[in-house]
Amino acid sequence: MRNGLKLALGAATVWPLFYIVAFTVAVLSMIVMAPDMSAVGPWPFLVLFPLHLITILGIFGLVAYYIYHLIKNDGLDSTARIIWAIVLVKFNIFAMPVYWYLHVWRARERRRAGPVLDHAADVLNDRDRDVRVQGDLDAFERRLAASPVVSRSV
Repeated sequence: MRNGLKLALGAATVWPLFYIVAFTVAVLSMIVMAPDMSAVGPWPFLVLFPLHLITILGIFGLVAYYIYHLIKNDGLDSTARIIWAIVLVKFNIFAMPVYWYLHVWRARERRRAGPVLDHAADVLNDRDRDVRVQGDLDAFERRLAASPVVSRSV
């Protein structure tokens, strides 16, 4: 998925959170202005009702998309998929931005880092195997001193 589509999906994902705040402010302001509502007319209702309907339908669509994405996501094991599915269904507007950030926005970073981290783990395992085979402490100290992680100023 291209970054533009990821950002559009992210904006659609965070919209319900912003809408809750805006809806609450609008309804509370209508309650405060209740005596003067006859002068205002029905326009707040005519604006809020379609927005509310679009937001609710959007949430249903986003939950369906994220469940589909969850099923197709190879980076998660079956237990994590089940947990994410439950969390997405129960706490959807709060869980979807977290899922979007971890598994949609950062998906390319994890795929790119995967082979590098796998290679680093293989190298470290090979060094560890050599030290175990040699078995003497001096060989371990020589390997440790040659490691780029150990600082020489200590």
